[in-house]
Amino acid sequence: CTLVENSAEAVTWTAGWYAVSGNVTISEPITVNGEVHLILADDCTLNAEKGIVVETGNSLTIYAQSGSGTLNATGTTDSSNNASAGIGGSTSSLDSGAITIHGGVINATGGSTGSNGYGGAGIGGGTSKSANGGNSGTIIIYGGTVTANSGAGNATGAGIGGGAGDNVGGAGSNITIYGGSVTAASTGTQSGGAGIGGGGGTVGGGTGSDIQIHGGTVNATGGNSGAGIGGGSGGVNVASSYKSGDGAVTISGGAVTAVGGKYAAGIGGGGGYKYELYGTT
Repeated sequence: CTLVENSAEAVTWTAGWYAVSGNVTISEPITVNGEVHLILADDCTLNAEKGIVVETGNSLTIYAQSGSGTLNATGTTDSSNNASAGIGGSTSSLDSGAITIHGGVINATGGSTGSNGYGGAGIGGGTSKSANGGNSGTIIIYGGTVTANSGAGNATGAGIGGGAGDNVGGAGSNITIYGGSVTAASTGTQSGGAGIGGGGGTVGGGTGSDIQIHGGTVNATGGNSGAGIGGGSGGVNVASSYKSGDGAVTISGGAVTAVGGKYAAGIGGGGGYKYELYGTT
């Protein structure tokens, strides 16, 4: 393994194995290039102060030595008011690569341009102020204690899933939970994302498709008009073309609590900010 060290500069992890021991802070973005495996040693803390970028075509797999290592990742923003995910899409390449969590204490929060702006997904897609939100890649959680929150804003991504867009929210697809304790929430006050699933959009909500829960304890809360688990909110204006995101969810085990935002399902489709059209389940 390569030992992860403190850095005040941007860091790139190329394909291979990395380990965190003790307390480590990286104050600029970490970029994953290739297939990266990260081990959180006992009692360690890694603070990724501007998030971990995992773009399409790359993958990050996280392990914990015995479950006690901690990763804190908070996304960032750019001068165009785009927001990255805590772990996943960046401000420029919004779609996320594959993210797998086997253990550890994982706290991921999307970047935020402010309470009246835009927020990225906690884990998943980045958020665009001028285009569609980023889609999640494959996200698999086998264990650990995972807390994922979108960044704050009017239009926000999912806790786990798609990012928000000043158009259509990103899709939160191929998300599977086998175990662990997972808490995911979107904080959008107008076009909110799902707790787990699609991101919010000012024209259309992101779809939450092929979401599977087979075990663990899952608590998911949607932002305004976002489903707890499923589709994101679909727009801030009343118009026939404004559509909320659909949801396709399978639950075969575990203890699941899902609370939708205003006008949205707990599990299934998102609502609209003006509740004109609903997604389907």
